[in-house]
Amino acid sequence: MGRYLVLWEEEPAHTSADPQQRLAMLNAAGQAVQKGMETGLIKEFGSMLGLHKGFGLYEGSEAEVCAFLQQFAPWFRSEVHAVISMAELVPMFPE
Repeated sequence: MGRYLVLWEEEPAHTSADPQQRLAMLNAAGQAVQKGMETGLIKEFGSMLGLHKGFGLYEGSEAEVCAFLQQFAPWFRSEVHAVISMAELVPMFPE
């Protein structure tokens, strides 16, 4: 199981200018994120102050994270980075 930093950004070309349609899309995305948090796949989720970009900290297999993120296409694009903690990093550099 790995840990991943996911940087997400709203895709303007696929986002409706209609406020009601946009709100429906954001509500659906929010419900999906909530489910991801309830299952433990998402450990933390947040937004930049402009609300069009944000981040998530995920913990799972590559396949689980990839499959989960597919439900947000094409409305959001994601940049995924595998990460390790300091506790995992320090033993790599013995004194």
